[in-house]
Amino acid sequence: AAVSVVLLSAAAMLGRSLYNLEHQNLGFATDGRYLVSIDSKLSNQPQERLLPLFREIETGLRAFPGVRTVSAALYAPMSGSYWSHDVRIAGQPEPGAGNDVSSAWTRVMPGFFETIGDRIVMGRPIVDTDDATARRVAVINEAFAKTFFPNENPIGGHFGPAAGRNASLYEIVGVAADVRYFPSTVHAVPMYFVPEAQ
Repeated sequence: AAVSVVLLSAAAMLGRSLYNLEHQNLGFATDGRYLVSIDSKLSNQPQERLLPLFREIETGLRAFPGVRTVSAALYAPMSGSYWSHDVRIAGQPEPGAGNDVSSAWTRVMPGFFETIGDRIVMGRPIVDTDDATARRVAVINEAFAKTFFPNENPIGGHFGPAAGRNASLYEIVGVAADVRYFPSTVHAVPMYFVPEAQ
């Protein structure tokens, strides 16, 4: 009887944990969304051919009945994969040795935020005109804004990867609601999104 009680308790806790995992707020819509993973290295295409290839794939996927929107990203939310590095903010002093100034980042195609159901809370998303001929832009998440631009409007601000000479590389054009990118974290981490076309 005692063993049965222990097993039933463990099963109930496991069931509750699975329910909580399924119904947690990830910051993006999950219903009706599908993830297709593509390894572009397998195509043997040169770098300059990848953007047209991604656009061809998007066009093909949009042709399927019932598909409303398609977009691409280097890393998808909750994939557990990401790139990160320290950033510097234009006009701000060099951070101290103990300060955490790291940010995750990814490259995205136009329509990314709409496709995953992420809200743009300020400014604008990445659009088609954000290409190689335009100024370098980025959309940041709310965690990035709170960390690096506390109590100020980040739109129009500039930042870049460390070192300081890169601090003006990207102009912030939008702020997206926080999305959980990493299964192991409870809260969103500072993150920015740059156009694949740039």
